Amino acid sequence: MELMDYLVPHVYNREPHVEALQRALQKPLDKLQRQQQELFLQLRPATATWGMAFYEKAFGLPANSGKSADQRLAVWRAKRRGQGTTTLSVMQSVTQSFVPGGRVEASEQFDQYAIRLFIVNQTLKKPSIQSIVDALDEIKPAHLAVEIKMQTQLAQEHSPAKAALLAVSRTICIHKHMLQRGQNIGTV
Repeated sequence: MELMDYLVPHVYNREPHVEALQRALQKPLDKLQRQQQELFLQLRPATATWGMAFYEKAFGLPANSGKSADQRLAVWRAKRRGQGTTTLSVMQSVTQSFVPGGRVEASEQFDQYAIRLFIVNQTLKKPSIQSIVDALDEIKPAHLAVEIKMQTQLAQEHSPAKAALLAVSRTICIHKHMLQRGQNIGTV
């Protein structure tokens, strides 16, 4: 809101010095309002930019500016969801934090000491497999292996061009990784 809007016209009689003073005061006020809005964005991890470092520090994560904001948020969410006892649902929830808008199905293979995670990605944005592996490796018991399969699924709202791309990537984007603690899976 402009400062001039707060003054009643008959009070200042449209005097030039009053208008000049209000315009001069308006500039720092605009700057303060922008800073206030930016600060309010830092109060939620989903909208934080420079404030994300505080959320990462609170959960013992390295403030990694080499990753995108979406990746940093997914790692933070995974760490937050992975607190407490590790159960199948916790591992599913941690994996889900890396696949917003997608679906994660989890199952236990008791005889093979393994957890199977099937990720159905319904967006064109591919989640970072390495970030998922790192988050799961941190919370899972050392004796368990984790098998991750990923599939990109066609969503109804995509355009024909995106649909064609998804149809091709549906056959390409299936990944399977058996992970043991300390095992290197290479670049993904």
